[in-house]
Amino acid sequence: MFATLAFLFFLSLLLISIYRYDHKGLWILTFIFSLLCILGICFIWYFTINNSSLDGKNGDLIVFDREDVETVLQHTSPSLKASRISTGIFLQSIEFLTANDVAITGYIWQKTSGPDDKKDYPGFSFPDAKETEIQKAYVNDDSGVVRWHFKTTLRQKFEYSRYPFDREDLWIRLWSNSSKESVLVPDFDSYKSLIPEIIPGMESSILLGDWKPQKTFFSYRVNSYTTDFGGENFSNSNVPELYFNVDFKRDFMTPFESDLLPVIVVIVLLFSVLTLITKGESKQHFGFSSHGVLTYCTSLFFTLILAHSSLRNKIPIDSTIYLEYFYFIMYLAILVVSLNSIAFASNLSIPFIDKKDNQYVKVLYWPVLTGILLLITILNFY
Repeated sequence: MFATLAFLFFLSLLLISIYRYDHKGLWILTFIFSLLCILGICFIWYFTINNSSLDGKNGDLIVFDREDVETVLQHTSPSLKASRISTGIFLQSIEFLTANDVAITGYIWQKTSGPDDKKDYPGFSFPDAKETEIQKAYVNDDSGVVRWHFKTTLRQKFEYSRYPFDREDLWIRLWSNSSKESVLVPDFDSYKSLIPEIIPGMESSILLGDWKPQKTFFSYRVNSYTTDFGGENFSNSNVPELYFNVDFKRDFMTPFESDLLPVIVVIVLLFSVLTLITKGESKQHFGFSSHGVLTYCTSLFFTLILAHSSLRNKIPIDSTIYLEYFYFIMYLAILVVSLNSIAFASNLSIPFIDKKDNQYVKVLYWPVLTGILLLITILNFY
């Protein structure tokens, strides 16, 4: 992409220098370079939004059938004598309470054989839960199926650095509560299909606000612990644990309207303010004065401050997110335009500013701004 944009720009530079090397040609070149940078940014956004790979970023071993499960279990070297407890899950609601807390309700069922069928307490637990409520919902003594309704609040570390183009992986870790040596395995027979894109194990009409579910899948993750938690059957290393994962992506339109659109408006208005900086005949028409430009810039600055504050309250994390760089660049642009108006109105002799009625600063506004934003986008996403 970068090579293509560079080729198109230098081709335009060659054509402009041959056919129209004048004031209008300079503005045409500015328009082409800025447009290419904007297209590059949109191109990266598009591929980020539509990225659909299951990369196993947390070291997950994704499974789709029993053969995959046995391969994982043999690879992680657990006891081959451990009983397999078929476990299924169905999510009915998901609510993001805070930046790191998510409330989940749904059903979990297990198929076992032996004395564990008669237990009055669930054969699973949520080790990552802050609080959990579990109630028995169904028992079939003939098939050994026990179904439980659960409501739990999980605390997880989500990555918001690419907001509003972030994708999150909500994972539900399950531990076995069985007194005998056992391992939880997905109940594949209870699902019509486990193709991740059709969102198995999740209510189709679930409401998620700004989020859209993309995939659901089972996986195992090998975790190591420095304790046996008081149980001899709990190994302290190479423990394969069952996870149910939900891959989300954020709906881009809502953040665009509330967080990105104000920045775009300020960018356009700031350029309009920059065009008022003139000593030519249009000075009387526009009423240019350094005081007026500073007043406009101050208004734009406070508008950005309010929008930025709203963004930080919405995404309360310590690190800097991608969209914040747009605000930082605009703060700097407002400062530069303000200083430019003061220098232009003063008696100081600055050829770069005074020459051709501040034309160079006006021409460089869009290329420099869009070029920096493209560079920031590349560094953040790649």
